[in-house]
Amino acid sequence: MTGSVSTDGRKLYVVEHLAGPPAGHYQVRQVNVATGVLEPGLVADKSNVSEAMAGWPLGQLRLPGGRVLTLYRGAEHPFIHALDTVQAFAVCTDLPSSGAEDAAAARDWGIADADGSSAFVVNPDLGLVLQVDPWSNRVVRSATVRPMVQSGFVLAKFSDGVGGRVAQRVLVAPDGRSLYAAGAGGVLAISTADLSAAGRWLEGRAVDGLALSKGGGRLFALLHDSGRIAVIDTAAGTVLGMVPGAGYTWLAAALPGE
Repeated sequence: MTGSVSTDGRKLYVVEHLAGPPAGHYQVRQVNVATGVLEPGLVADKSNVSEAMAGWPLGQLRLPGGRVLTLYRGAEHPFIHALDTVQAFAVCTDLPSSGAEDAAAARDWGIADADGSSAFVVNPDLGLVLQVDPWSNRVVRSATVRPMVQSGFVLAKFSDGVGGRVAQRVLVAPDGRSLYAAGAGGVLAISTADLSAAGRWLEGRAVDGLALSKGGGRLFALLHDSGRIAVIDTAAGTVLGMVPGAGYTWLAAALPGE
């Protein structure tokens, strides 16, 4: 989790990584912005103050009102660390898992939101789709779909870059009706109305990143094996072809004239 600033600009929240056990042990601290001094004490999980927080960050959302959600891969299951930067507390919400994750699939969780009222968490390689209320810290809906077929590639780390509607794992369409999730087995489209699978593209091919055009009509998928970028017509549900060039390593923005 990167540093987060409170809504009044007075506190900077930072993550301090600690030696295990447990593996992935971390704690959240506060820094006084005016003085640059680390405040005493910790930002604890108020739902379980005695349990050590441990995991590896996969994605993050910054919501209106000072709430920051960080998706973590835990030792046993993924979880969301919800940090309230106004009142200086955190709540960790455990997410269901398949119970049969391998190391590659465990990295393919992604998180996205449409308007700050819901967070969608998807793992296309496990076929798991979750909707989380970021304010009550509850999983309000979940669904299981047929997992994408994995190709066996080991995914490289992907940098989100800046600008545009881009993500490593999960994107929400501009109209909020669809989710797009990338992983080691391709791209999975999910209907937000009922969390059902609405489309599958590039099956069996590892995808390192996604970008949507401004209107949401074109989805761009970065292929791990070639560094090429596939163009998908989201309305027709077809792969239109490839962007010229190869060897790309990350997507910064999608800015076609539509």
